[in-house]
Amino acid sequence: WTCGLEEISQCIIYSFGSNGDDFFENSVKNINEKCEIHIFDPTSGDPPSHWQGKYHFHKVGLCAGDTTFFSLDGTNTKTKAKVAKTYPCKSIKNHMKDLNHTHVDILKADVEGMEWELLKDFDLTNV
Repeated sequence: WTCGLEEISQCIIYSFGSNGDDFFENSVKNINEKCEIHIFDPTSGDPPSHWQGKYHFHKVGLCAGDTTFFSLDGTNTKTKAKVAKTYPCKSIKNHMKDLNHTHVDILKADVEGMEWELLKDFDLTNV
């Protein structure tokens, strides 16, 4: 699913939405252990303990433009209790700025059906 990943000396991966599942991220680590992997998910609580030291976990999501909070209302989530809450989020540009990144090598988003809405606002120049 990715070509040349093993050849990138210091790759940066942003993964939005995890629900405690690191199948994608672990597969990346198995191909290139030097990848710096950031998992963003404000909806899934604390990450599993075995993620410590392996990934950088952020309890903030992805949103378009200057939005700073989102709700799961109207999304594909099956967890009704999560729908009533709001969660913090930032644009991809602001995530990169806060983490002092000038580019992202791989961007993965599994965010309850909101992917297409978010892509409309993305400037993918450095992704």
